[in-house]
Amino acid sequence: DEEFSESNREKLTGELMETPPRQRNTLVSATGENSPFTNPLLILPTSRKPVFPGYMSAFMVKDEATIEKLKEARDKDANSYVGVFLRKNSSLELPEKSDIIKDLNDIYSVGTFAQIQNIVKTDVGAQLIVLGHRRVSLLGIDAYGPPAVGRVKHWRKPLQTPSSDRIKAYMNEIIASIRELVKINPLLQEQLHLSTWMGRIDLNNPYQLADFATAISTAEGHELQRVLELENIEERLSVVLELLVKDRELAKLQKEINQQVEEKMSKQQREYFLREQLKSIK
Repeated sequence: DEEFSESNREKLTGELMETPPRQRNTLVSATGENSPFTNPLLILPTSRKPVFPGYMSAFMVKDEATIEKLKEARDKDANSYVGVFLRKNSSLELPEKSDIIKDLNDIYSVGTFAQIQNIVKTDVGAQLIVLGHRRVSLLGIDAYGPPAVGRVKHWRKPLQTPSSDRIKAYMNEIIASIRELVKINPLLQEQLHLSTWMGRIDLNNPYQLADFATAISTAEGHELQRVLELENIEERLSVVLELLVKDRELAKLQKEINQQVEEKMSKQQREYFLREQLKSIK
């Protein structure tokens, strides 16, 4: 999955609100909090990790009926939206069934209201690229399709961004952990230009920082889902920091193992060259 930050004005959400009446998408090109409160929605499951507001995500869709419906929606309206929800116990699902919802309990109840950016046909289905806008809670499934159609409750951002010493402390620790993680993890260094990313988010906004840190985390899907579901920002930051610390310790361990392997290989190579030199001398 490739993930990209949106502009600073796209604030993340906290407080739940009832969904306003369905709005027409045809005249709407706004993003983030300015995107429409569409209802009902096509409900799509994702297997590996949840989609986060403000970030681009890509995942495979293999069911032909779902692919055709998505293309139809995209052709009819360039600003087409879906609800993306993480599948529970995805490892137990058959690959060909991973994008079909048969029961409300197949997916978590909190997901992301996302806009379809592109649909790329492949040999095994289609790659769907979406841009997350805000959190949504699934109220129910009207039809299982495929694809499923359901009703959601949109989350609205709080009127004021909460601030406290504990929140500031968490944010400082998260920023420090991200910087340290980037230094340790070579893969993350290649994928993430820290200065560019940090310039795209408001470091004084705990909601944006929390979702940015979670989006780059290598944690398991259910751990990331916990961040998506938490409404209280202090709790959310606390869990995010835990994930980053785990990522950092794992990166340190990987680096240590890699150094040990390189030292072992160097030693073996030196011994090999010495043996070859002895053969030549003899």
